Amino acid sequence: MDSLDPLRDNRQAASEQLHRTLVELATELDETPELNPVVRAELAEIAEKIRASLNREVSEPAETAQPAKTPESLDRFAVEFSASHPRLARMIEEVTKALAGIGI
Repeated sequence: MDSLDPLRDNRQAASEQLHRTLVELATELDETPELNPVVRAELAEIAEKIRASLNREVSEPAETAQPAKTPESLDRFAVEFSASHPRLARMIEEVTKALAGIGI
């Protein structure tokens, strides 16, 4: 067995978890009507960029795939929402951790 298999498996599991978290984030955004429309659009755009990066990663070998440039504002959103939208803030933190876990 190739010694890279456990790393690949861990990365795949982290990617799958990130996909699930992005779906949860989209649902939470839909269920938070009081959210500022500009902020909602920014978060939706960030989520789409992350999805596109994950899809690219699946189609390109790890050695050639270019990591996505995730906006630093993702951390800002988590802090900003910590009081007003704690569930949304937790989900954003989960996305940030998952991205770090897969090297993005």
